[in-house]
This record gives sequence, C-alpha cells and structure tokens, in this order.
Amino acid sequence: MLNTTETQNLDEWFLTDSEKSNSALQHAVDLAMFGLSNVYANQKHVYSGIDHNALKQQFNKTAFAQHQGMSLKSVQQQTNDLILKHSLNLGSRKCLAHLHCPPLIPAISAELTLAAMNQSMDSWDQSPAASVMEQFICDWLCNEFNFSRGDSTFTSGGTQSNQMGLLLARNKLIRKRLNQDCQKTGLPAEATSYRVFCSEVAHFSIKQSMSILGLGSDSIVQVKTDNHQSMDVQDLRSKIAEQMAQGNIPMAICAAAGTTDFGSIDPLQTIAATAHEYGIWLHVDAAYGGVLQVLPSLKDRLTGIDQADSVTVDFHKFFYQPISSSAFLVKNAQDFSLIQLNADYLNPLEDEEIGLPNLVTKSIQTTRRFDALKLYMSLQHIGIGGLEAIVHRTLDLADSVAELIKHDERFELANTPSLNAVVFRWVGKGELHSSELDSVNQQASQVLIMKGLANIAKTRYENKAWLKFTLLNPQTELEDIAEVLNDVHEEILALSAQNMEQCA
Repeated sequence: MLNTTETQNLDEWFLTDSEKSNSALQHAVDLAMFGLSNVYANQKHVYSGIDHNALKQQFNKTAFAQHQGMSLKSVQQQTNDLILKHSLNLGSRKCLAHLHCPPLIPAISAELTLAAMNQSMDSWDQSPAASVMEQFICDWLCNEFNFSRGDSTFTSGGTQSNQMGLLLARNKLIRKRLNQDCQKTGLPAEATSYRVFCSEVAHFSIKQSMSILGLGSDSIVQVKTDNHQSMDVQDLRSKIAEQMAQGNIPMAICAAAGTTDFGSIDPLQTIAATAHEYGIWLHVDAAYGGVLQVLPSLKDRLTGIDQADSVTVDFHKFFYQPISSSAFLVKNAQDFSLIQLNADYLNPLEDEEIGLPNLVTKSIQTTRRFDALKLYMSLQHIGIGGLEAIVHRTLDLADSVAELIKHDERFELANTPSLNAVVFRWVGKGELHSSELDSVNQQASQVLIMKGLANIAKTRYENKAWLKFTLLNPQTELEDIAEVLNDVHEEILALSAQNMEQCA
C-alpha cells in the first residue's frame, strides 16, 4: 500500500497532464541528454577497453532494487558510469564491424516519443493513430517493392521476418497439397520431406527458422555460390531436380539481397524464374540490401525482387534506425490469412467487418512497439534524397577501401564489394609462416577493440580466417581506414612477438 510520500510522488513517476509530471519528464530528459552529450564529447575511442569480467564485478558491487530508491540524478549518473562509458561508440568513424548502424537523430527523438506514448500495435483500440500510421508506412513499402496486391508488417528484425517467410511457405504448401489448415491439424507426415533451398552463405536464421518450425535444419539444401559469393542458379536447379527425384518436396527458395559477410546479391530475376517454373515459394532476405529498392538510382541492383512471394527488410541496418525496426512483406496480402487467428478480447471478427486495423492479425507477435514512427520521422526529415546520398557515400567508400587493400602488399582482398562490406586478411611481408596467419588474424579484432583503436569483424572464408569492414558510418573517411589498416599491421606483429615469447 502506498504511503503519503509515495502517493505524492506518483506525478513524478508517471506521465500525466499535471505540471509536476511534465516537469519531471523534462528533468529526466535533461539528465539523459547531459549524460549522452557529456560521454560522447569525451569518448574518443571506439570502446573503453574494460573486459567483461571487470564489468561484471562493477555490477556485482552495485546495490540494486533496494527498498528505498535513489534520486533520478543519482540513477542517471550511475547509468553514465556503468553503461554509457563502457558501451560501443557507434558514432566512431572506426566502428566498422557489423551491420550495426549509427542511428539518425530524428529516429532517436522518435524513440522518446513512442516510449512515452507506449502504444501497443496489436489492436486498434490500443494504438489508434499508430495503427493507421504503421499501415500507411506498410502500404508505401509495398508500393516501392511493386507489390500492388501485397501487405507488410513490422517485426523485431530480420530473423523474425525470415521465419515468417518460411512459416507462410510451409502453411501454404500444406494447404495447397493436402487442403489442410496446419494451424489446427499440425504438421502432416509428409513434412519430413519438405526442403528449403538457400546458398551456402545464407543467414543463420534460415537454419534456425527450420528448427523452430518443426522441419529441422536437415531440411535445408545448401546451394553453391559463384566467385561473387552469389547463389549459383545452375546448382540450384540441379539440387531441386535431385531432391525431387529422391521424393522430397520443395517448400521454398531463400535468396539473399545482401549477404552478411560479403553483401552479395543473388541473381534474383533468374531465381524468380526458377521458383515460378517449379511452383516454389520464393523468399528474399533483403535485410541488408532492401534499402536499394527505395532509392531511384540503385533499385536496378535488385531487379527481380518484385517477383518474390515474401521479402525481409531491416530498417535498423541501412536505413539508420535504432534497434529494433524491421519489416516483412508479402506479394499477396491474402497470404497473411495463413497465420491469422482471432480472439474475442483482442481482434474479434466484427472489427474486421467494419474495417478496424487490428494489426495482430498479420503478425506472430502480440504486443509490439510503434517502431514505424522512427522511420516516418527520419524520412520526413532527411527525405529519400538524403538517404540516397548517405548510402552512395558508403558504397563509394567501400569501393575505395577495396582498391586501397588490393594495392597494399600487407593484405589480401577477398571480394569486390557488392554493397559496403569489405573482407580482407593480413598476410604481411613474409614475417610469418602461412600456418600462423589464421591465428593472428583471429586475434586482431579483439586486440583492436580492447585498445579502443577500432571495432572490426572476423569471419571465415575458404577455410581461412578473415577480417571485415562493414562501412555503414557515412562519416568514415578513407584516411580512417588507412589508420586502422596500419593498426592491424602493428598489432599483428606485436601479437606474433608475444606468441614467440610464450613459446620460448
């Protein structure tokens, strides 16, 4: 039961129409802004360098969930010291590892707005204007992808969107072949013979989705890639014919418009023709490269994507939105009926009859955030032209970085960039034996981040260890990359010397 003091605090704890509540919100925002601006102004490195064990010790020493709370100023200061100072600096021009973008400022503003409103995107009566706006954005997105009879929904990310694509493909195949609603009857016995085709460099979420959907990762048939790390269509056709000859049933083809490591774009037009010929559902994972479709000067790179049955697009990658913000599109809006369920207390059928947009009908989530607001405010502010300029800048930088690495004898280049991912490895000038190269390349990324010098990724390709730049930050310059390459070289030589000392 609240005591008198706690009752008096309610207006400071919740957002209401009172002056006290508004002042409390302003105070909270001011404290957060001061903390962010102060940390960013003094954060010269990509990371503080503290290791995870030291971080755990700091938290273990912190009093948490005491009966009596602290002032908000103290809480914010604690957050600054424990979290902000030891978080990855996405604004750094040397934060180059993953598809992890620096967010646009209007999107950050939108985060505050949507958090304060706290609309739940499952039913119209929980999010009136928000439901209408999200559908407005979904309609715009479908128009950009030439899905004139399509629809879309916001999701938590590419993994969920890819899962939805395979879920619809599975349910539609069962309805088409057996006239069964597997939402009610479960999976038929023949489901063990369903097969999904994707390239050998497809995102791990394809395998994860098949496990979750009860079909198992063994149902995935990997297709070879060509010299550009794109799906080999001849091998795709061969694998389809081979599986059918064995009595297995093609369920879906998963193509990629921007693979994680190389940013490669599969030959979508040819793959779409193959899918149509065999009557197979085509899902395109465009979590990375989907932005190209809304940019007039670049959309020809995704020719054929409008022939897909479903598409994944992430906004928290190349659209520069805060996590999380993603979308799942279907070419035929009726396909959402394959997952539709109605609950009297949430989205009753009579609501549909009068046209109320209960968006839960086309989602596998119930409660969802109003993430569409972030994209809306961002594009309203910078415009498609602004987004196009940012994307072009990073693509041009990737081409320049690839040329820089190609002509640097200390490094080996793995790919000509399709988007803005550049994969390379240190080979040196004969200082190390080839057997040592994997070890030092694997260690380099960890050394660089712990020293705060740079954040770069590591991966494997052709059974070797490689490093990777993901050049999403439009403020990164070629000079920054040159410095990072020099740091990689110096740190690897130092690692080699340390390894020799330890072996001596």
